[in-house]
Amino acid sequence: MELECLYTPWATISSCTRTCGDGFKVQVRGFSLVPKGTPLAEDCDKDLSRNKTCNINACPTPRGEALDQPLLLPPVVDTGPHTNVNPVDVGTGVVNAGTAALG
Repeated sequence: MELECLYTPWATISSCTRTCGDGFKVQVRGFSLVPKGTPLAEDCDKDLSRNKTCNINACPTPRGEALDQPLLLPPVVDTGPHTNVNPVDVGTGVVNAGTAALG
């Protein structure tokens, strides 16, 4: 039996992935395989997703200055639940293992 695709309507487009600096929105749809000749059925060569650019304006920089190097943040260390520790010693930059407070 030959089959064709019956496409669903496009879903609501997603929010933009970024607030500035070249984001995109995504829209998707699904399909069902149906016997050839089913009303509204089409060849199964259509796209199931489509993207649209958004918020293409450059992001503001601190104090309006251009950054030559990326901003580096301290690493995040998962020390488990109920942890009361700063993961990085600010003076040395050493990552602390931390101690978990039980309870």
